[in-house]
Amino acid sequence: MNGNKYKILIIEDDEHINNLVATLLEANGYQTLSAYSCEDGMMMYASHRPDLVVLDLGLPDQDGMTFLKRLRKDSLTPVIVLSARSDEKDKVEALDMGANDYVTKPFGSNEFLARIRSTLRMTTHRMQNGMFPGGKFKASGLTIDYDARRVFLHKKEVKLTQTEYNIIAALSEHAGKVMTYSAIIKEIWGYNDEGSIKKLQVNMVNIRKKLGARPGEKNYIVNELVHEKLKSFDKWCDFKRRVLDVAVNEINEKSDISVKYDLMRSGRGGKIYGIDFEVTKKDMNVEPTVEEEVPTPDDVELDDLIDKVMDIIDEKIKISQAKALLKVANYDINKIEYAYELACKQENIRNLIGWMTSAIQNGYEDNPIHKVKGQAPEETVEFDEYMEQMRLEHFANMEKESE
Repeated sequence: MNGNKYKILIIEDDEHINNLVATLLEANGYQTLSAYSCEDGMMMYASHRPDLVVLDLGLPDQDGMTFLKRLRKDSLTPVIVLSARSDEKDKVEALDMGANDYVTKPFGSNEFLARIRSTLRMTTHRMQNGMFPGGKFKASGLTIDYDARRVFLHKKEVKLTQTEYNIIAALSEHAGKVMTYSAIIKEIWGYNDEGSIKKLQVNMVNIRKKLGARPGEKNYIVNELVHEKLKSFDKWCDFKRRVLDVAVNEINEKSDISVKYDLMRSGRGGKIYGIDFEVTKKDMNVEPTVEEEVPTPDDVELDDLIDKVMDIIDEKIKISQAKALLKVANYDINKIEYAYELACKQENIRNLIGWMTSAIQNGYEDNPIHKVKGQAPEETVEFDEYMEQMRLEHFANMEKESE
């Protein structure tokens, strides 16, 4: 039997009739699947994506109309109702619900097969809008016979699996247009899970090989990098979180280079006008060190905290320096503000951020002796004593503000 023949799902609770229909269809070259309830039918349909469904209405768990209604929400797969209900009302309801044909029991085998052929021929989406007259697609020696479900390359048949055929037929429907992975997956399998893209890629590789494409060549199927319409971001933090940080993290995790970036602002707390990237090659012989993770606020909160740090420090600092201070302080603005107050009362601090970082890390203790501004050189104060004094003053001021 040709592996490209149509696959037909039979949903019929009467085992005798189900077997009879399956035998009749298989004898005429069709592949068949059998289900005996509405729920079984839905699961079989989702798993196998048949080309046509033969549906009984009197199912044990739910009425066949339920299956038809659920199917028509997102699928145009042709359905032939096979039912003992012969009233005109039932026929009209099923056809209005989306059935393509209605056959009453008992039925003649020849008429039933003719209706199968007619439904497949009339409803095949490859013939919509007269896109492919005669049921064939031709392009540069490639011929697809939609009625026979066969593919020829320079008049020689290409042996494809059913999935491979379905993919190449779907692509040919949209010849000259771009189809996304998600669009192809939905058309072929009807669902998209974690393995769908890999499954599609494997099939695409096999199709290209069978069509004679050499490595690096596309021949009949061309890959294009297609981006969704770029969205404008109302807030910088949205772009940073959804685009920039994702890209940088992926590069750092999956490549042999390391990327860091710093934002360039026009003045302290001003607008961002550029991004300064630092790219270095990783030393692959050095085992990475595992640092203890510090709870990180979300991007909106982090940007607000950075702005607050830059407002507190009355000097031009980089965003990366503000981030470093926040991390050391466990994102506690009060610690940074306190460290800056202490720093302002010191003399000869060459590296402000380094001094503040050291002060925060050491709990404002064990720092070197500094001279306090406004005092004579000989009136030096031990740093730890001065720290304690400033600490008390700081918290006293906070209590006054809260009252």
